[in-house]
Formats: sequence, structure tokens, C-alpha cells
Amino acid sequence: MEKIRQNQEILESEIKLRIQHILSQAFDNLSSYDPVNMREGQRSIESLMAEICLGGKPGLKEFCELQDGFELNIATQLITCLERLLGKDTNHPISSHICHTLELLQGSLLLHPASRSLFSRHINMNILLDLLEPQSEPEVHIATLATLVAALVDNWDNVRVFESLNGLASVASLMKSKNSTQKVKLKVAEFLYFYLIPEPTFSGPIINKKLNIRRSTEEKELMLAKYLHNVRSLVKDLQELTPFGEL
Repeated sequence: MEKIRQNQEILESEIKLRIQHILSQAFDNLSSYDPVNMREGQRSIESLMAEICLGGKPGLKEFCELQDGFELNIATQLITCLERLLGKDTNHPISSHICHTLELLQGSLLLHPASRSLFSRHINMNILLDLLEPQSEPEVHIATLATLVAALVDNWDNVRVFESLNGLASVASLMKSKNSTQKVKLKVAEFLYFYLIPEPTFSGPIINKKLNIRRSTEEKELMLAKYLHNVRSLVKDLQELTPFGEL
């Protein structure tokens, strides 16, 4: 029995070392200003997360243990990468890098939900909201909206931060813009269905009264109605079609 335990510990240690090696190299490439190196870093992270999702080695347990720390946290590195990309001209090649980075960020937040807490910081949430500006490519708008869902799901503190930074106004402006493509408007509608879901009653210790607020669909409808005129129809669809199950 002791031998089995020791073998298991050795295996877990080897898995962690392999993840550390992959991520260290990937982060070095990701921080490069050379697009080729950056793409290589993105692909390494993508391959690692795909391997975990398929249930192979390295394992999810070891991966999450490493993600709990700062040094090898994928979401942290990807947010930094987005911040750097935002400082460049949003031409097509840069937009492609932004979209790929956002897709990886979605995956990292779903694999390691604790990383969502990074978006309780205004500076990180603002990076996503900046990507919703009109000058961004439609593909960037779509990828950003999907990333917002991954950052907000089951994290109501993040939802409050999103609201406080006028996130609803940013999203609504995409819906109202004549320049938004049909695909972007469809993605906005999907996001708003998600946003309008009623939140569970808060039962934990009150640390920050501004963040520990839980809103009903009706309350969210009133907030969203400041920026859009057809919110009632969205709420009606949400209640009748139940796209997320019974609410």
C-alpha cells in the first residue's frame, strides 16, 4: 500500500514538472513581440488544455494546483498579453492574435474557475470592455462576449464589477450600432440572456456590501432598460424558452 502511494506521488510530481516546463516555455513565447513566437506560445497552451480536457496526462488535479499559484497561472499571462496587444493597431493580424488569446482565456477560466477572481479587479475587467469598442473587428467583439460569460458565470462579484464599469452600456451599444454585424448582434443577445438570469440569494458572510448584492431578473431588466428598449421581449423569451433550464 505504501509502495502504491509513493508511486502515485512520484507520478504526480512528474506530471507537475511537465506542466511547469510546458507553461514556462509557453509564457516566454507569449511575452515575445515576435508574432511567430507568440503564436507558438498560444499553441502550447492550447495543446496542454486540450490534453487535460481529453483526460490524458497531465491531469486536471495537478494542473489546477499549479493554477492556484500566481507564477504559472495561465489567465494572468493571457490578460497581460491582451493588455499588450491592445496597445497595437487593431489590424487583422493583431485581431487574430487577440481572438486566439481570448479563446484560450475562456478555456483557462472554465478549467480553473478560481481564476475568474482576476476579473474582480477593475483593470482586468476594463481590458475586456475596451475590446468591445467600435473600432474592434467583429470577430473580436464575438470572442470578447464569450469570454465575458466565462468570467462572469457563477461569480456575482464579477457581475457587479461589470455593471459598475458601465459594461451594460458597452454591450448595448453593440446591439444598437448600425455597424455591428448580424453575428455580433446575435452574440449580444446570447450574452444578455445569460446576464438576465436571476441570481441565487447570498448566504455567506458579508465582506463587501457593494459586491455582495444579488439581483433578480426584474432588477436587471430595469438596469438594462436604461440602454435598450426591447428588454421586455428578451425577458419574455428567457422565461418562455428557458435556454438555460428552469430559472
